[in-house]
Amino acid sequence: MENYINKSELAQILGLSVRRINQLVKENVLKKEISGKFNTADTLETYYKFKFKTDEDLTYEHEHALLERAKREKAEIELAQLKNSLLYASDVEQLMKNIIQTFNTKTLSIPQKCAPKILGQTNLPVITEIIKREICSALTELAQIPAENLEEAK
Repeated sequence: MENYINKSELAQILGLSVRRINQLVKENVLKKEISGKFNTADTLETYYKFKFKTDEDLTYEHEHALLERAKREKAEIELAQLKNSLLYASDVEQLMKNIIQTFNTKTLSIPQKCAPKILGQTNLPVITEIIKREICSALTELAQIPAENLEEAK
């Protein structure tokens, strides 16, 4: 029996497609020799270990690596929170509610501010300009409110 087989023969033996063999090579499950062929015995053993591995096959090193990755991700999240570059969803939700509430209050006060200025006006462009000026004033005022003040407006 020949010790080396090509990927077509290996695919036929394992009941896989050549494409799947290529994927397993890319995933470092199967190892090709320099000649492009596979060592028959080693490849079959490696494949069946891969195919039928269980949770018991997970090594301490692998589990430890997963734990360390989780610790690192948690530390990165905590660091981002400390740098104030990450907010809790509940904080953002509350801030948005406060912004909308403030916007609502400012916009609802526009008619009371405009009414005395519009009273007696018959020229439509003048009326439009008065309303537009009040809207722009309210929006400018809103834009200048610091976020800290919005947080306190609960």
